[in-house]
Amino acid sequence: MAEPLFENLRSLGAQLIEEMIEGGHQETLTLDFKANVENPGNPLFGNEGKKLTKTGRKTLAKAASAFANSMGGILILGVNCRSIEGVDCAQEITPIPNLSKALSTINNELHSVTIPSIGGIEAIPIPINDGSSGLIAVSIPRSDRRPHRSSAVDARSYFKRSGTSTVEMEHYEIEQAFMSNSAPELFLSLLVSTASSGGPGALQGERLYRFVAKIIAENIGGGIAKHIFLQCRHTQGVLRHFGGAYDPSKNGVGVVEGALQVALPGETVIHPGTKRIIESFPIEAFIHRDTNKIRIGKFSYDSNSTMSFKFNFAVSAEGMRQNHQTVEVALSELVPSENSSPY
Repeated sequence: MAEPLFENLRSLGAQLIEEMIEGGHQETLTLDFKANVENPGNPLFGNEGKKLTKTGRKTLAKAASAFANSMGGILILGVNCRSIEGVDCAQEITPIPNLSKALSTINNELHSVTIPSIGGIEAIPIPINDGSSGLIAVSIPRSDRRPHRSSAVDARSYFKRSGTSTVEMEHYEIEQAFMSNSAPELFLSLLVSTASSGGPGALQGERLYRFVAKIIAENIGGGIAKHIFLQCRHTQGVLRHFGGAYDPSKNGVGVVEGALQVALPGETVIHPGTKRIIESFPIEAFIHRDTNKIRIGKFSYDSNSTMSFKFNFAVSAEGMRQNHQTVEVALSELVPSENSSPY
């Protein structure tokens, strides 16, 4: 991951760079090395570090666009990378002179190297020798506002990382990136609360406790979630009456290949940045007063067990790819507190 590497660069500095060179560290999807002088007489900085050269701006802009449009990553300026048996590896340090001025230049230019600008970029110096020269590491996060276009004069395009290379994005990729900004994205959670106690169904020595598990959907995307479709699989026989709040004839309530499913009414929408309860179902737990065993469905458990019930959800909406996630409910959430008496 890029973030731990950047923190290691912050703390270890040139020592880590030397270890990377000694070990022939490879470029990756999230790591790119660039020499200070790619061609003789063509450095990344000019005017004693006070400005980016044409090459420097192109290098920074392409990397910023590519990492922000992909998985994020780190650009290390001042390390020459050569191909060894077809693999690009760090080979030698090509120091950036006037390091402090070059770092200031980088920080001043970061907001203007892409359109739109990218938030959260951070550049740190890696001094060598007496500290007047060194390297610069730039951390570029994956952007929520992608795609970002390079603003370099001779590289005004949208870039991405592909393997260890920076390449131009295809038209359909750019189109999909723009569309994703207006697409919903639903994240599910469960809220379990006590409903009541007592009632039929208990065996000798048991008492019934009823709980309600509410499925909460949060829209963390940029578009309105509508025409929501929900599926759930479970293994312990806990989930019952799924879809009971809806009309089976209209809302596709049922079981398909072992998964309970329901299509929510068309008027059910979730706006960006909001949450909504989209389904709820009861959980019945029988607790034995002598053995303190808990019976749920056909299964019996010790009350102090650390087990959890797993619910495997799949949720989708118009314009949204189906999202799969597992939500767990600990057995301890269904055990009455010591201060409450079940009898």
